[in-house]
Amino acid sequence: MSNEFKKYQFSINVKTNDDPRDAIFKIVQQLKGLLPVLSIEYRLIEERDTNLEHHGGLNDSSKLET
Repeated sequence: MSNEFKKYQFSINVKTNDDPRDAIFKIVQQLKGLLPVLSIEYRLIEERDTNLEHHGGLNDSSKLET
């Protein structure tokens, strides 16, 4: 049985207090040098201000400018 058509996927979750964009680029370049990469997807999750609702609106404690 050949693994020619077999595909693998792995995930790495990292929490950091630095902006990881440059490191993500370097990691992607290294992966491309180590593996035959078919696709790469990442999600950058940033902390949100506590005065914003999840839908992006303002909550009652925020002042609206008119």
